[in-house]
Amino acid sequence: MMQPNPMLILSNALGFSAADLYANRIGLLTSHQRNNIIKHRKQAFENWFMGTLLVLLCVIFLHLQLMVAVFGLACMISLLLGIWMRYEEDLHSQVEAISGQIEVQPQIMLLGRQYRVDINGQIFRVSGRAKVAFNHQAAYRLYYTAGTHIVLAAELLG
Repeated sequence: MMQPNPMLILSNALGFSAADLYANRIGLLTSHQRNNIIKHRKQAFENWFMGTLLVLLCVIFLHLQLMVAVFGLACMISLLLGIWMRYEEDLHSQVEAISGQIEVQPQIMLLGRQYRVDINGQIFRVSGRAKVAFNHQAAYRLYYTAGTHIVLAAELLG
């Protein structure tokens, strides 16, 4: 019986190609990965924008004092700028790598279930599909973005 190719399983689960992996090995992003980061940034920005709008509506309907409203709005704008800057760092920095044993743990999120990958004490979030792609007895190298630590690709070592 044929054994499944672990690299194909990883590639499908994390959504990277052989060209992506090659580029990541030399510290570069591919155009496909850049587009995914821009998509992530847009989604994160929209989520925080909606949160800011919700806070503003609560302030208006609860008739809170002006200072409380201004402070809350300033905090939300600061968070939005921080998100923007971290994604910009992803687009302008080299791809980073980390190697070691991987431990996958469930992480309950507000909008669905994701998983945490712990490698040498560093935590990364991955989708449910990625959970089954990792062999817990094997060592891996993960390639990720510098700012937001988005997992771009992975490879089985030795």
